[in-house]
Amino acid sequence: MKRLPLTIIIITAACLWACDDSYSEFSKKYPVNFSYMVSASQQLFTTMGNYGQFCTIRRETSNGKTEIVMTNTLGTGRYTINETQKYFNYGLGGLIVGTNIYGQHLAYDLACPNCDRNTRRLSLGDAGYATCKHCGLTYDMNNLGVITSKDSTARPQTDARGMLRYRITYNGTTITVYN
Repeated sequence: MKRLPLTIIIITAACLWACDDSYSEFSKKYPVNFSYMVSASQQLFTTMGNYGQFCTIRRETSNGKTEIVMTNTLGTGRYTINETQKYFNYGLGGLIVGTNIYGQHLAYDLACPNCDRNTRRLSLGDAGYATCKHCGLTYDMNNLGVITSKDSTARPQTDARGMLRYRITYNGTTITVYN
């Protein structure tokens, strides 16, 4: 039996590694499938039409009634869920969608990626920043969710990671967020 030359083995291994899709800029960690007509929500309509604006989206149930709750700088809107929307998945803690200052439509998970709990949601601040009140990390949503700062009380994290991103399409009428 002939032995394969070492270079062929190395090239084959490199090709297999390069074709591996285990790394992606978009998260598959938590299921996401959400679609919504932008004009049906004042918060979403304003957010998607203005650079540097972001809106949180989450499902909330109270008194036996389930609603989609959307919040941005204008305030909060509550919208009744229809039959199709019952089956939407919102990631771990909900979604953050918007348009960064460069005009790119982005979608993130609302839960802090470093705390990794659905109850540890990020708080949106001015100018496209999101902060976790628990771990103290701040993320720049205008720059793909990278960590921008850590407050002085934040616990040290050497393996901290940026926000979980999801795929988003926006055709001027409807946004769809998925993974």
